[in-house]
Amino acid sequence: KDVARGIAVEATRLGQTKSIFPVPSAGIHPGLVAQLVRDFGIDSVINAGGGVHGHPQGAAAGVIAFRQALEAALANESLSTAASRHEELRIALDAWGIKS
Repeated sequence: KDVARGIAVEATRLGQTKSIFPVPSAGIHPGLVAQLVRDFGIDSVINAGGGVHGHPQGAAAGVIAFRQALEAALANESLSTAASRHEELRIALDAWGIKS
């Protein structure tokens, strides 16, 4: 987290690039979305290949689960609460858990 943010700040400070987005990657799944939003804010790119394609109900459900997790995080709602209303998110959290 600190390295990714530091790279973005330093590259921008040097004036050689426009603002850049941190791109957390590797092992990203819906249970990490709230933490990623807390760590990097909304100006980031969540690189979520395996967390989409690895969803037990398939990639379409994986996309839906990420969207549900993001909407919950932006509303300051817990992922557990959101999962009680959203099957795709519940199944994703059952598979991967929640990082808080």
